[in-house]
Order: sequence, then C-alpha cells, then structure tokens
Amino acid sequence: MPTSRQLRGDSPVQLTSRRSLFSSKWFWIPLMAGAAFVATANAVADAIRFPVLDVSPLPGLLPHLGSAGTVSLSDADPALGAGNSEWKKGRPHQAIEEWSKVARNYGRSVWAIPALLNIGHAASHAGDRKAAITAFKGAIETPDSQPKRPRQGWWDIDRDELHKHQACVELSDLFLEIGDSASALKYTQLALETYKFSSPCGTANATVRYELQERIDAIKSALATGRPLAIEPRSTALARAHADGRRPEPAHPAGRVK
Repeated sequence: MPTSRQLRGDSPVQLTSRRSLFSSKWFWIPLMAGAAFVATANAVADAIRFPVLDVSPLPGLLPHLGSAGTVSLSDADPALGAGNSEWKKGRPHQAIEEWSKVARNYGRSVWAIPALLNIGHAASHAGDRKAAITAFKGAIETPDSQPKRPRQGWWDIDRDELHKHQACVELSDLFLEIGDSASALKYTQLALETYKFSSPCGTANATVRYELQERIDAIKSALATGRPLAIEPRSTALARAHADGRRPEPAHPAGRVK
C-alpha cells in the first residue's frame, strides 16, 4: 500500500533538501537581517515625520487649560447641525450666523449654551478675542435649561454647569492672553468654586481642581508682587496635544467633553 509520501510524490531526497534549507543558518540570517532593516527604516521614517519635541510650557508661563483656539464640534446636537455643517465647509461667518440663531431663538433650551460656546471657539480660532469673550460671557449668563436638583449619583452630570465651567476656563485663558490678570483670576475662581467640573472619573475631577487652584495661586502671587504674568503661546499648547497622540483638542478635560 503506498505511503502518504509516495501519494504526494515526495522522494526522500526532496524531503531532506527541504529540511536542510529551513534548518540552515544561511536561510534564517538573511531573512532576519532583512526584517531588522525594514523595521529600522520604518522607525527612522516615523522619527522624521513625528519628531520628539519638548512641549512643556516655558518657565514663568502658565499652560493653556482651554481649547487654545481650536474648535471641536459635537454632532450629537441636531439644533447645531446647520452651523456645524457650515463650519466643516470652511464658512465660519455663516456658521456663526447659524449658531447665533439657535442662541437667540432657543434661549432656554439645552442648545443655547453649546451654541454660544461654538461661537466663542470659532471667534477665538479666528483671533477675535473680543468676540470670543462676549460669546463665552453670554454662555455663562444664559439661564440654565433645567432647574437645579440634587445629583442622583456619580453618573448624573449637570450639562449646563459643565458648559459654563468650560466657558469660564476659556475666559481665564483669553484674559491671560490680553494681560488682564484680575479678570483671569475671577473666571478661574468661578470655574473652581461656582461652575464646577464634574465627570464620572475621579482622577479627572481631581486633576481639574489641581490645575485651577495652581493657576489661582500663580495669579494671586503675581498680583501681590506686581510681577507680569503670561500664558504660553497657543502653538505650544497645540504641539503638546499632538505630542500626546491626540487631535489638537483642549488639553483641559472640560474642553474634551462633548
């Protein structure tokens, strides 16, 4: 009866030849060397495309806690869709017009404050700090969409308060950019004490409180001693976002909440 080897047509010589090929160091050494070369070439290419940079704030400069002029839109709010669509098409003025309609026509709705936040982010992105400050202040002054009630648990997030917290953080950054330390202190304190950041993550909550308190202490010290206080360039904040492997979105956790 023929063996399986005979059925395949393999002779003993052929099998020996195959075994000797795969067991030979002259087969594996070139193969491994080639793989190592490819891996090294890829690593070098990545290092050139994504160099490791020190993006820590320079000594004496406060880090941005807000968006640093970036715009992050949420597709979850249907009332903001028209403005979001205009923004994505590269038409910022039309986008601001659409968001402004929402803020005017739905002043007590859940969309009014997010619409004003979008306007503020877009104005800040365009370098119009005056318009951005007006929009963020408007977000804080807009009545809440729902009456206050006791929290039901760690998962129960007050979205209005969270959005107003974000507006306070943005105002703190903007006033530092224009050299108004007293106003920056006011809105940093509001972000820490009145419109508090809250999330299901205890670590994020503690980090936000620490960063805000650190800024308050720095501003108070500068005001007491009369020394100037400055915030890092926006480019540094954006470079740090890229270095962390993220999109250039807010470094502050509040700015990342949709």
